[in-house]
Amino acid sequence: MFAFLLAGCSTMVDRLTIERAVDRGLQVPDVGEACAMGEGLRHMLGALPSENNPPDRALVLAEATSALCAERRAWEADLMAARARRATEQGAPLADAIDARLAADRHHTEAAARFDRSWNHLVTRWGLVEDACPKIRKGDEIVFLVGLVAGTLALLHDKEGGSVVGIPTDRLGQVARAAQCLDDTRWWGVPSALAASAWATIPGSGPEGSDPWALLEASALRGEAEGMRVARALQVRIAGNAGRLDVLRSGMAAHAQALSSRIAPPEHTLLDAYATSIARHQSDLVWIAETGHRTEAYGTWPEAPASMAPTDDPFAP
Repeated sequence: MFAFLLAGCSTMVDRLTIERAVDRGLQVPDVGEACAMGEGLRHMLGALPSENNPPDRALVLAEATSALCAERRAWEADLMAARARRATEQGAPLADAIDARLAADRHHTEAAARFDRSWNHLVTRWGLVEDACPKIRKGDEIVFLVGLVAGTLALLHDKEGGSVVGIPTDRLGQVARAAQCLDDTRWWGVPSALAASAWATIPGSGPEGSDPWALLEASALRGEAEGMRVARALQVRIAGNAGRLDVLRSGMAAHAQALSSRIAPPEHTLLDAYATSIARHQSDLVWIAETGHRTEAYGTWPEAPASMAPTDDPFAP
């Protein structure tokens, strides 16, 4: 009897995590708190006796949110590496830049591994989508969506970390197919943005005649109309990865404008806050490359240092 109760514990915790903890957590616009929750929740779920019925749905979320901690460390290391590269131009030791890059690689690898485990739990629960979509309960759609985003980010972080985890590039095609199983209108254009992200990252992988950059823009506009900027963040992230500075510049400007024009729905403020952190990091990379410091005015493109007015006041606007 005791063994039976323990076996059922996993299912109960799985559902409780999704319906209570995650539901409440999505309303808190603090990415740092979300990542801390994920790290703590991941170890609790891993301690359950779950050989016959692991809490895969809860683990999709726990691994993805725990990955945010590693991702934040990777982003900070990216900025340090960018500053170190600039410093070498003024005579700083090259070893400083190399060390900063190696630190960033390690954090990206850790983020990739965590996001990848989130994706693997999604695949364990629903399988890889080939032709027919799996049956997804309405309450589980947010889990499915997070798992798809995690699958995409796993590959991007792995590439940035030197492909240590070894995630194959066909992961993006798997995400693109699975994204079609979610309603684009209900989820703020994110499913289409995920598919377009895959096609933009691997040119020629999309349907014949498709324009992934146009689809990313359309998806971003759809989400922004509802106060959700996740699709816009994906556009900015992929543009930065692809070196499309034109898309990056217009995307960040549009995102900044959207932030000032409409607030996110209260029940999904965390997702929108995370989207903002993605876009702001891309902005920080641009600003450091141009000026040596982080974003001063989000949504604007930085001027090169030579064209900026000199000042002796470090706190001057």
